[in-house]
Amino acid sequence: MNQPKWLYVLLLSSALAACGGSSSPENGSSSSSSSSSNPASSSSSSASSEPASTVFVCPDSGLYFCDDFADGTADQWVLQSSPDNPEGEPNGTFDVVEDGDNHVLRFTAASQGGELAFIDVNALEIPSEDYYVEARIRPRENSTTGNKFLYLMARYHSEGNWYAAGLNVQNNTDSTKVEIAKSVDGTIDRPVQVGREIVQGPRDTLEGGQWYTVRFELIGDTLTVYFNGENVGSHTDTDYTGIGDIGLFTANKSFEIDDVVIGDPANKPVQLTIDPASNEWIAEAQTDDYVIDVTAVQSNGNPDTFSVDSSNTAVVGVDVQGNQVHLSPLAEGEATITFTSGSDATLVRTIEATITPAFVQPTAVYDLAERVVPAVGATDILRDTRIKLTFDDVPTLGAAGSARIYRASDDAVVDNISVLGEQDSLPSADRARTLNTEQIWVEDNSVVIAPHYGVLEPGETYYVAIADGVIDGTLNGAEFEGLGKDAAWTFSTTADTPSGNELTVAETGEADFRTVQGALSYAMLELGKDDAVTVNVMNGTYREPLYLRNKNNLTLRGESRENTRIEYRNNEQLNGGTSGRPLFLVESADMLVLEHLTIENTTLVGDGGQAETIYFNSSHRLVAKDAAFLSEQDTLLLKGYSWFYESLVAGNVDYIWGYVEAALFENSEIRTVGRSDGGSGGYILQARTPDSVKGFVFLNSALTRGEGPTGANVADNTFALARSGGSQDYFDNVVFVNTRMDDHIRSSAWHTDPTPNPATAIATNGWREYNSMDINGDPLDTSGWVSYSLSQQEYETGFCNRAQIFATWDNWAGWDPLPEDTSDDDCAVVDAPDTVWNADSLMLGDGSGTAMLASGAIDEEAEDGTSVTFTASDGKFENLEQSFFLVSQDVTGDFVLTARLKSVGAHYSANQFPVGLMMCECDAASDTTSVFAHVGIHMSGNDWVTQYGHILADGGNWGKDGGTVVSPGDTLYFKLERQGQAYYASYSTDGGGTYTQLGANTFTDLPETIMVGMFAAPYEDNQTSTFEDIQLSQ
Repeated sequence: MNQPKWLYVLLLSSALAACGGSSSPENGSSSSSSSSSNPASSSSSSASSEPASTVFVCPDSGLYFCDDFADGTADQWVLQSSPDNPEGEPNGTFDVVEDGDNHVLRFTAASQGGELAFIDVNALEIPSEDYYVEARIRPRENSTTGNKFLYLMARYHSEGNWYAAGLNVQNNTDSTKVEIAKSVDGTIDRPVQVGREIVQGPRDTLEGGQWYTVRFELIGDTLTVYFNGENVGSHTDTDYTGIGDIGLFTANKSFEIDDVVIGDPANKPVQLTIDPASNEWIAEAQTDDYVIDVTAVQSNGNPDTFSVDSSNTAVVGVDVQGNQVHLSPLAEGEATITFTSGSDATLVRTIEATITPAFVQPTAVYDLAERVVPAVGATDILRDTRIKLTFDDVPTLGAAGSARIYRASDDAVVDNISVLGEQDSLPSADRARTLNTEQIWVEDNSVVIAPHYGVLEPGETYYVAIADGVIDGTLNGAEFEGLGKDAAWTFSTTADTPSGNELTVAETGEADFRTVQGALSYAMLELGKDDAVTVNVMNGTYREPLYLRNKNNLTLRGESRENTRIEYRNNEQLNGGTSGRPLFLVESADMLVLEHLTIENTTLVGDGGQAETIYFNSSHRLVAKDAAFLSEQDTLLLKGYSWFYESLVAGNVDYIWGYVEAALFENSEIRTVGRSDGGSGGYILQARTPDSVKGFVFLNSALTRGEGPTGANVADNTFALARSGGSQDYFDNVVFVNTRMDDHIRSSAWHTDPTPNPATAIATNGWREYNSMDINGDPLDTSGWVSYSLSQQEYETGFCNRAQIFATWDNWAGWDPLPEDTSDDDCAVVDAPDTVWNADSLMLGDGSGTAMLASGAIDEEAEDGTSVTFTASDGKFENLEQSFFLVSQDVTGDFVLTARLKSVGAHYSANQFPVGLMMCECDAASDTTSVFAHVGIHMSGNDWVTQYGHILADGGNWGKDGGTVVSPGDTLYFKLERQGQAYYASYSTDGGGTYTQLGANTFTDLPETIMVGMFAAPYEDNQTSTFEDIQLSQ
């Protein structure tokens, strides 16, 4: 599309802050405070007077540009999006509409987004390339399923070449972000991505939603984004200079925008932020206060005042205590809580509060014989038992209310379980997985109540109470009116606790646990990290999410694949992010074995987004034998090494994906199922692998099709084998070997938009196949496919058996998950390459931190070891826990190591990304920190700065220092030296000619032989570092 000449374009990305409000209702009240730590800061509460207007009005002077749309037009804009545009150009609709006392510009998205609108150059008076662009934005729901960017563009040079800042809006607020973006020839990079809660209003209305203020500041080569007045991130880039055009971009969201201003960046924004940032709050009346921390800052950086108003003080009371606001749920009803900046009345935050009735113990009694689990008066009940009440016919759940469990000895409430707004936490040894959950549900004629994890103690007696209105049903012919202490539904938990390494989970009968998570948490909390443990799960349906972390050698063994079912509805909308939405989250575990069972995420496609059955977030090994994994979108998300043998994987949208070294599907069925949303077509795989790894391999398997969960079928020629994620940062390594394919696979096999990496596959990288067949075993004509066809020799030496495919495991130690099978022993043996450097993924410390185990692989290495390139993921350095990927040698005695840091991965905001040289005892088995020293760089704000650090004694804290800004490249060298128990850390910016010592210190007990080499802890995935001119002398 041709852009208007010299238009200043505003690119809209995400939601901008500040929300307009109206005058308080008669029964409202307000409190006010100064945002200051001064204990003398006062707060008061009184009936609301008429508030200042919250409608922004453009001033007569002081800005380079201002449009509040008060004249009811968009005459200062050139609107490029139109329903009449040809295919491929933005085709949404703009109009200016009344919104209460205000006018706003509305954009209603259609099927195509892009560069939507530009500010008319004739309306601008910008003196230099240093300026800010600010707007209030209110995102709206629409049918977008891909990227959901709302950006303010600036320094626009030409189509597809610009800077921008704004919002990344997702269905789940856990995944929404504020971002800085750079587009080069239409390819968008997002160097700053900071999580912030951003909600969407309902579609086709001006009601609901939240206004956000986004400011994009450009000063020289520094780009900064503000969200609701808060500086959330900066990035340095020199490619686009000059004023450029200013405009709006979306891909592809509906929204309203208002109060677009451009001004002098020396004038900073007013800040008003609340934490938690959620704009919804659900609570039961007469329960604990909801506490909000408020940050209010004037444009000059000084603390600001703020006021807080409750639209219905009979429902929610407000008490301001300094910077904290206590909201008290007083009575059933709804209220809007409004926070208003003291220095800018248009800067507003709101919380919509829904207060459910206070719990009142019912007095009704019933004959509960044969109606309840646990039975009335039952003893020796397992502590993770679910509570069940069976009705005459199918009951329904009310809109609100709760069930409670009381300790019988003192009537203390030990658990409050609500119909709405529930969460539960699944513990491991060092952290918990907290999820939005459903704790009460209907199952046939019964209502099942799941107590929160770990609330029941051994050897205690409890009774159950359920508020009136929670359940609508009949019990023994009578209307259910709730039950309380008078109903005498009591039970006692067993005083015994499980023991040993062989555990049983069963719905009824003798067992150690009633839930699978109960057994997993026992294994993590009570057994050693490497102790082998088998969890035998009896036939039944176990409705629960799962979590396993830092536990190796665990086997989860069902009684039968068909009848042992673990199922749960979890997805991006309920629990956003890759760690939130899977049914089963596995972190940093090795040799997890799943066999003879089915795991199903019951989310329907289009009803919550991505919905994995399992996310294996580990660089280690996963085994699935005679197992089934069922979902629709994103069924499997994998890292590390995994082997699926004689198993079933079903889905329909990118349902196998991830960042694997090698994932082998052998003698397995990959079943594409009909889409429950009525759509047709899709993709089986999306690979995001390191360079030259095996990736996703399908050996002697079948690609089949079948009915989806709503009975939909899969048509011929509608599904691609894979599509690319479209990034050059990872590779599309997928290989089909001796695979039978049904007619639902497209005749062209692969989906080529976006272009895969590599665009042209080779024997070691990209999309590949060997001996592909139709479903009957007859050869397919693959001559029109874009994939690389392996030769017989390439097949026999690289993909003939599982030992070849897993040859790189553990630094080429190799892994054969079924060594007793000798039928493929005639395949060629893969020898480890001659290398100087060894690769290790290390986790050191006491487990108290939040570090994810780093993973990685050596991509390229000079024969003499003088250069090495490796790609690493995850990892993090914290005070008492450090995880990093290390490329090293064992060195005995004193040494000097020098190396040029040629290049490193991309900067990600909000982490340090240390990378450099390392000397380390690296005792990962000690469960404490281990002595080491390092020198290199880390990211600080927008800059790479020098850093050295150490742990001087086992169990000690990580100490660090540094701070000189440097740039990786031809002249940046580092030196790490050992002399006895002392180390010396230095850097050079003149190509190693002269070194500046950063620091030195002395260890307490450094072993004679240690690991010495190069490391990275990038925190994010697939970050590549290159070290050259490596010299190790002794």
